[in-house]
Amino acid sequence: MSDFPEGTIEIRLTTDNWGPFHFDFTNCIPSGDSIQTFTISAHEGEILPGYTLSSYADISNVLIETNPASSTDGTIISAYFKWPGLAYKGENLTLVFQVTFTVKTGVFPFYFYKVKVQ
Repeated sequence: MSDFPEGTIEIRLTTDNWGPFHFDFTNCIPSGDSIQTFTISAHEGEILPGYTLSSYADISNVLIETNPASSTDGTIISAYFKWPGLAYKGENLTLVFQVTFTVKTGVFPFYFYKVKVQ
């Protein structure tokens, strides 16, 4: 189950440093609030709320591009991805966004499934 409208991102060999992909949090943010900080992690398989992330391989370092870095304008997170290599070909991945807001306290996870590695 994804916190975003249904969709699939396909990552191919030719999509290194490709994007940005925009993830719109407008309908997830409390009124009068905005995104303060965030992290993005990428995990093998479909992860649902309540699942233990440590049970799923974290491949963030081989999927999420750091140059250019991911960014936010307060409601939309933009990210670039790179092809993670042959070891992940055919895998479906879940992106997990850990978000903090400027007003509401706490860290809130949001899930995007699926990212398909071609």
